[in-house]
Amino acid sequence: MKTTVFEHGTVTGYKYRGCKCLACCNAYATYQRTRYRKRAYGTWQPLVDATPAREHLEALHAQGMSWEQIARVSGVLVEELRRLRMPLGNKPRTERIRPERAELLLSIRFDPSPGTPKGLVPAIGTARRLQALRAIGWPLSALAARSGVARHTLAMVTSRQQGVQDATRAAVAEVYDDLHDQDPRRHGIPAESMRRAMAWAVGEGWAAPNCWLNSDIDDPDAKPGLPEGRRYSSPSAGDRRQAIIEDTAELANQGCTRQVIAARLGIGWEAVHRAHQRAGVPVPAILNTASAVA
Repeated sequence: MKTTVFEHGTVTGYKYRGCKCLACCNAYATYQRTRYRKRAYGTWQPLVDATPAREHLEALHAQGMSWEQIARVSGVLVEELRRLRMPLGNKPRTERIRPERAELLLSIRFDPSPGTPKGLVPAIGTARRLQALRAIGWPLSALAARSGVARHTLAMVTSRQQGVQDATRAAVAEVYDDLHDQDPRRHGIPAESMRRAMAWAVGEGWAAPNCWLNSDIDDPDAKPGLPEGRRYSSPSAGDRRQAIIEDTAELANQGCTRQVIAARLGIGWEAVHRAHQRAGVPVPAILNTASAVA
């Protein structure tokens, strides 16, 4: 976490930063003398409107800073920050605060580093990556299984424009790197699941990965371009052959017949046999009985 730099010679530095340098001590002494004098004349107004500080904190949060981050940077308790935004329990929302408190909160600047386990980073790139994967047929359930992030979390991230936890950002970026040019059918995704994912993406106007080739997907101001190149990468003959062998073995272990295996792979049984023959791998024993899975 970066250390927030504050100006010496201020009341904020003395009271809330704990700085006891000569400049801060003198500033606090001057503040106290002024306070005593104004109280004697009846002109002391110790509180100011909290609205500017509240709006500043809301803007920081909208950019991606969590309330825990803001609390750590400012030294102000999270509960106090929450009371600036809304009532907390039986306590009303804070409408007026001390001038030095307002000065402290208004001095906070956006820090994109996570800082805490719940630290947030901008979500725009993560949302666009999820949208792009949906646009080429990847359902949220499959993305959740591969990323280790809960499905409902991915659903919220896909449409949010505020912050996302850094761990979620990293997990989605890794999955995107793996799948942005992969045909979901080659990974066992049912055609109907693909159709629903792509239809939803079309309805929302989401761009596919090959629309982001010449644009920075993490830049809030960037726009997707026209699709370039293939939507899916073309597997080599060796990769395709290996996929047939692995899928055949898995389906055979499930008790599927030759007809079912060929149908699920989308090829004829002769092609399955030929792939094994060229790789020098024996075809698994296939049950062709009524007990086999049809």
